Amino acid sequence: MHLASRLMEPRPWSEQLCAKHIGLKNVMQDVVAIANNIRSKALSHRQFKALLDEMDAQYGDVLYHQEVRWLSRGKVLRRFFELREEIRVFQATKTNRIQVPSDSHWLEDLAFLVDITELLNILNLQLQRDQIITQMYDHVRAFNQKLQLLTRHLSKGNLAHFPSLREFGLMEEDTPKYLDILINLVVEFDHRFEDFRANTTAFKLFAQPFL
Repeated sequence: MHLASRLMEPRPWSEQLCAKHIGLKNVMQDVVAIANNIRSKALSHRQFKALLDEMDAQYGDVLYHQEVRWLSRGKVLRRFFELREEIRVFQATKTNRIQVPSDSHWLEDLAFLVDITELLNILNLQLQRDQIITQMYDHVRAFNQKLQLLTRHLSKGNLAHFPSLREFGLMEEDTPKYLDILINLVVEFDHRFEDFRANTTAFKLFAQPFL
């Protein structure tokens, strides 16, 4: 398979990485179910927007998730996290509605998922721009290095690159779980792009032929 086409597959490879190696599928399913439940009925949707206005919320609505758009997941997760308290209050006033989980581990998983999904989406957007293969590889290599940096920081309790997790707070007993996720991402990243590393010399020669 042509190297450039590997980075431009119809189904974003970042989606495959998230689905197979991040896990936390239950968190994504809960978020999508609650967000779509609020927006599925016109009356409830208007009531929810009115509540957000009364509570002077940061955002005026929760986003509707469309399964066909992977990038929408990151936006849905971010908006849900920012409005999690308002959503909890609203859902609690309705009978037979999906309630926002109150378990602190679930909320912490949500915060971690927000941060890591946004990081992967940034790289995915970078690779969708019109550029040559060496520029794409630079993005891939830089992201690989960032993943390794995130792993080192998280192992020391440094949440500088995890703003949502830092806002919620990291429970010490959950650190190994998130470290395992990051380590698995690094391993899978290396495996998926090992053929790119094999062409590193050719990429350097193409980018800087006078070296």
